[in-house]
Amino acid sequence: MPDVGTSQHQFQWSQDQIGFSSSAGGQPLHSWSYTGPAAIPTPGDARARINLWLFRGQPPLDGRPIEVVISDFKFTPAA
Repeated sequence: MPDVGTSQHQFQWSQDQIGFSSSAGGQPLHSWSYTGPAAIPTPGDARARINLWLFRGQPPLDGRPIEVVISDFKFTPAA
């Protein structure tokens, strides 16, 4: 993730895929979808989790600590 300041991340969950997208300042940064092979949880069985991973197992190049601040989380069920 580039250092863009405030960013937004969204999951779109359906029976056969999960879509993920990231944006900052109204501009898309990246998006992708997951379709398998592991099963996608059925509605009502999913749990949101957020992990902070090292990119390719390497710590930040500048050696500084990383901070992630989550200012809002909202679940909106499909209509």
